[in-house]
Amino acid sequence: MAIVRFENISKHFGNVVAVDSVTYETEDGEFLTLLGPSGCGKTTTLRMVAGFYYPTHGRLFFDDKDVTYVVPEARNTGMVFQNYALFPHMTVFENIAYGLQARRMQKAVIQKKVADAMELVQMTGYERRKVHELSGGQQQRVALARAVVIQPDILLLDEPLSNLDAKLRKTTSEELRRLQKQLGITTIYVTHDQEEAFSVSDRVIVMNAGAVHQIDTPVNTFNSPKDVFVAEFLGHSNLFPGKIVETDGESIIVETEALAGRVRAAKTRQRPEWKWHVGETVHVMIHTNQLKISSEPKPENTTTGILRFKMFNGLNWNLEFQVGDGTCRAIVPNEFTSDYADLSIGDELTLCYPYEEVYLIKGKESSRDAS
Repeated sequence: MAIVRFENISKHFGNVVAVDSVTYETEDGEFLTLLGPSGCGKTTTLRMVAGFYYPTHGRLFFDDKDVTYVVPEARNTGMVFQNYALFPHMTVFENIAYGLQARRMQKAVIQKKVADAMELVQMTGYERRKVHELSGGQQQRVALARAVVIQPDILLLDEPLSNLDAKLRKTTSEELRRLQKQLGITTIYVTHDQEEAFSVSDRVIVMNAGAVHQIDTPVNTFNSPKDVFVAEFLGHSNLFPGKIVETDGESIIVETEALAGRVRAAKTRQRPEWKWHVGETVHVMIHTNQLKISSEPKPENTTTGILRFKMFNGLNWNLEFQVGDGTCRAIVPNEFTSDYADLSIGDELTLCYPYEEVYLIKGKESSRDAS
């Protein structure tokens, strides 16, 4: 196991800044995920850890060892690529054994280590199969076995589940999490899928345009995004620009035209390091699963919405409403006693949002506001 530490790391490709002055470190044995849209710099960051790219600026450390310009084969990292990068002319055994043979280990040692790795990923019995005879999920397991059989200090995973179907992706991510904790290997994982990131990670790093926006646990990242970009990228939330008009020891009152009125937010719900001031511009965030539909008006934090869209996906109803001069979305569970199926486009309904579930975001404007 090892701690990976970035010190002011940047990577330029000509005039393009792929990674911009990144500083952070993993914890020993941690499962850390780099999450963000395509082109945000997450794969470039991973490749600098592997040694495939060298930083333009900054230093990279494994524990206290400076590995900034150390060649890949001297770093003792194992990597699983998006396309698995298996050797098609080799058997499963030969693919997994490749790294051990390169280290000139004895044949009996190789046999034992490969057998253990295959058992670990539940591929025992497939030793003589060729790559083209395997399913996508089986190929992914072989690629993982090849990465862990060399007992790396750091395991690197570059969107390894993106080629799998949705059901297999879910079960494989669960197995991956179990395997990583069993081995205790410090792991850095790259994905653009937030559900995948949250399900496997100890911490998540949200990136955009080469910069780190937030480093936090999955729960804190989702519930308490540090800026508007993070909230918008993660989705599942409604964002409304507003201005603080009142604040006291317990509450913050925000005036927002989008909700056609005032919204009360609990101070205990907000990030403790933030201070609030009357006249300050903020964004009101309400998660889609916290928006309630009521048949009766409530004393506060309610608005009238006109149903513009509805969609059923089995577990939930996805509803979209026009409210004030904006729109908001609600995800409500499918219940046998509910009558959401009977709702019609154009219906006027009362929408409620508990003040304990209202979250305020400081900082830059939303991309929707700017458009």
